[in-house]
Formats: sequence, structure tokens, C-alpha cells
Amino acid sequence: MPNETGDINKSESNFWRQDETGAAHLMAAFDLRSGNYHFPIPPSSLANLLKLEERELSTNGILYSYTVLHPHKKSSKPPFTLVFVDFPEGVRLMGRLQVPEGEHPIIGSELETIIEVSAEGVSDYVFRPVLKEPK
Repeated sequence: MPNETGDINKSESNFWRQDETGAAHLMAAFDLRSGNYHFPIPPSSLANLLKLEERELSTNGILYSYTVLHPHKKSSKPPFTLVFVDFPEGVRLMGRLQVPEGEHPIIGSELETIIEVSAEGVSDYVFRPVLKEPK
């Protein structure tokens, strides 16, 4: 959030927030001059030079591209999927994708942002496919 002088300070702000329904929203800087969004929010030294306003992004975006990374065998870590997601605000972000067992990502599918807590207690944003309601 902006500080007392209206400047965005990254150390005072998270990359995301959860609304009253529990939905996760990534936080971005909106450039009042150009109308463009920036994610992550730039350092305060740059934010001070620009007219930036902190705004939340939509919860859902569209899968633009993905790749599956296979860590070295010695790491004992399983493969994971990285995606590029296009948001309605005109921002393309990269992040991890939670892929249900036995499924593959589908380009153009709708993804939602969620907050995941690791075994070490570290919170981070990830994406997952939007579950469609049965008709």
C-alpha cells in the first residue's frame, strides 16, 4: 500500500492479498501516466519517480504458455510446471501451476490465482485450472 507520502514501498506491501471470500489477488503497480500495470511492484526508488498506484489484479487469467521443468535426479525434487498467464489488465505473469494428477495444461484455459504454503511455511502464489461446475 502507499505510505504516508503516497509512495509505494515494496517492503510495506505483499505481492498478493486475499479478499473477504478468500480469493487471492496479485498486487501490481498501475502507472497513472501510461495506464500500464507493472508486476512485481517496482522498488520504491523507481516508484518515487513514477506516478504509481497499487492495484489488485483479477483473480483469473488465461494460460498463454507453459513448460515442465525436471530438476536434477540428485535433488530428489519432482518435475514442476511453469506457466505464463495473461490477465485482463494486460499483464503477463510467470508462476508455478498446480496440475491435477494425470492431466496436462491446455493453452487458452482459464487459471485462477491461489496462495500455497510450502512445508517450510513459505507462502507464494501459484496458479491452478479453474474447476468448471458440472451442468
